[in-house]
Amino acid sequence: MTLYEDWAEKYRPRTIKNVVGNASVTKAVRRMIRNKNFPNMMLIGPPGTGKSTIVKLIPKTLDVDFIEINAASQSGINVVRDDIEPYARTLDMEGSPFKVVILDQVDRFSPDAQQASLQLAEEVSVYCKFLATTNYAGKLNEAFLSRFRVFQFVSISPDDMVPALMRICKSERIKAKKKDLRYIANAARGDLRQAVKALQTACEGESKLRSDIVREFNWVPPYKSIISSVEKAMKGEFTDSVKVLKNILALTQPKWFFLGLQDKLFYKRVFTEEERVLISLALPEGNPHAFAEQDAIIFLARLAGTVYEL
Repeated sequence: MTLYEDWAEKYRPRTIKNVVGNASVTKAVRRMIRNKNFPNMMLIGPPGTGKSTIVKLIPKTLDVDFIEINAASQSGINVVRDDIEPYARTLDMEGSPFKVVILDQVDRFSPDAQQASLQLAEEVSVYCKFLATTNYAGKLNEAFLSRFRVFQFVSISPDDMVPALMRICKSERIKAKKKDLRYIANAARGDLRQAVKALQTACEGESKLRSDIVREFNWVPPYKSIISSVEKAMKGEFTDSVKVLKNILALTQPKWFFLGLQDKLFYKRVFTEEERVLISLALPEGNPHAFAEQDAIIFLARLAGTVYEL
């Protein structure tokens, strides 16, 4: 059986040069890489614009040691004391100019964790650099933010997206019309990751990108409704959660319920660690693109702790 391969990960850029959009930022980062001279960096902007990709590529490109902290699941002061500080204060860098701490979705850090990181970043700034990402700068302590050089990301334009989608089609040997790729790019609303996911869905089992399939869906998952349905199920409100699901499926296909949930589960990070475990255990096994309405209802029933009779 062929395992499902996520194109968003498969075609994630392997070099800074290949990052799509935000040319002024990537140019500045490449210059800093050449000079091996980095400040603490805060990358701010909407999802799907390359922030996480860039902060992960920087230490790999420089071949320096790094650790990565996911602030969604490690947000308290203990992660600073137990994980970040011991690493940052260690001077053994084996000849590297500096080491790196990656703080992904740092807006999820607690106020205490932000304060502790602020002080630590100042004290180790010569030999340890902090590279952070966030979608929501408004949630950050101003003093904490002031210790970083801010790089503002903007949504990816359709003009930048279309060539990237065309390269994927060429690699996957998919025939595609430029007008259909532009339709996907426009619908993705600046989020390249969503555009790639939409392209993969439209090409599922096909050797070409069909115009009728491209226009068949609402390409952007209805995130708020998906979250509402799941939250109602976790509260035991199974009937209400299914009503929300029915409204979702009146607009789009079941695969988008699951793909949208996966985005929120692993990228947007709106659920607690305990909730993510519950959701993961309840999810059906297999390729989300093959799931039907019945799979979604059974999933909600599992979350609600009830039995759904077929």
